[in-house]
Amino acid sequence: MTTIIQLSDTHLLAGGAPYYDRVDTLAALRRAAARLAEMAPRLGGIDAVFVSGDVADLGEPEAYALFHDAMAPLAAAPLFAIPGNHDARGPFRAAFGGRDDAETLDVCADVGAVRLIGLDTSVPGASHGAVSAGQAAWAAARAAEAPDRPALLFLHHPPFDVGIGFMDAQRLRDPAALETAVAASPSIRLIACGHVHRATTTCWAGLTAMIAPAPAHAVHLDLRAGASACFDLEPGAALLHRWDGRRLTSQTLHLDPWPGPHPF
Repeated sequence: MTTIIQLSDTHLLAGGAPYYDRVDTLAALRRAAARLAEMAPRLGGIDAVFVSGDVADLGEPEAYALFHDAMAPLAAAPLFAIPGNHDARGPFRAAFGGRDDAETLDVCADVGAVRLIGLDTSVPGASHGAVSAGQAAWAAARAAEAPDRPALLFLHHPPFDVGIGFMDAQRLRDPAALETAVAASPSIRLIACGHVHRATTTCWAGLTAMIAPAPAHAVHLDLRAGASACFDLEPGAALLHRWDGRRLTSQTLHLDPWPGPHPF
């Protein structure tokens, strides 16, 4: 059994400043880490935490230090991360490491029975994402190295539209090379994304593709053309990905307090 928690889009600011003067992202992350630590025994343990981008909102070094401090309740689980469009590669590399042989901060690690592959889709100075043909080939090669290990491929920017216009304008652009590489890889089982702050599931390149919700705030769900860019203070959430030796299952984990459990 291998259990991976996917966190995304924590958008921390130096000094714990509120996001848009309204969202206490640091308090939300602290609640999330404490809640996940409390849930861990019921989940059979947590084997790793993977953060799918936008750890910081402005790429400030102090924000990354605050992230590590807030995650202390989950310190026993290995932590992996890829940057999003709000992150800055220099401070991000200092905080989380990354491939020494490439400019992009791509990740590959074996955790339990699964392989975690993360691609840096950030484009410095831009909101949209991109993956080079070289990155796509690198991901396919890492998956092919361990054909008996199911691989989870993490991206910040989703390679598909979700119907929210201003977010679709910022999605992963020109994903053809990645789509070809993923479709040809029998060991990649899931595409796991961030960026949209909403739990979303579709099929892409013949595989299940998911977007993780965020611990603090959600992109407002308005599918009308020309809808304004807004956010909501929905309850915080994350994703759980669990490999049981035969299949991969994923669930949304709500992180804010709720009543229960009550016996049936």
